[in-house]
Amino acid sequence: KRPKNKNKLKAIMGEWQATSQFCAVYSIVGVLFMFMVAMMLTYQPELIAGFDDYEAATKNTYGAMTFFFVTFVASIVYLIKESVFGTDDRTRQSGIEYEGIGSNSGSAIMEEYAMNLDLPPSIHAGYST
Repeated sequence: KRPKNKNKLKAIMGEWQATSQFCAVYSIVGVLFMFMVAMMLTYQPELIAGFDDYEAATKNTYGAMTFFFVTFVASIVYLIKESVFGTDDRTRQSGIEYEGIGSNSGSAIMEEYAMNLDLPPSIHAGYST
């Protein structure tokens, strides 16, 4: 059953981006570990005891490594999608919108302000002695 409220989903799952980052790191560690185990089962099976069928164990290890790799790719695809096409979430958790700095950059912003670079008379009086 899915939560009806978006905040409930966020409380259960957390931030999707952080979850995807965790899955990417965990998956790459899983790929490396499964690769190491597969190489040991392939080239030095006598170091790992307790298997009746080493070929099946090696096949299952490659299957787990593939699953870890697919999870890694899915996490990276999600992170890239969010960084390129992500929405600009400008609301706080309380629902109040951020006021923030506008996205305009350049001279248009500075033209709104009048610049007064004249020194006050007290400064001129102090230096004229």
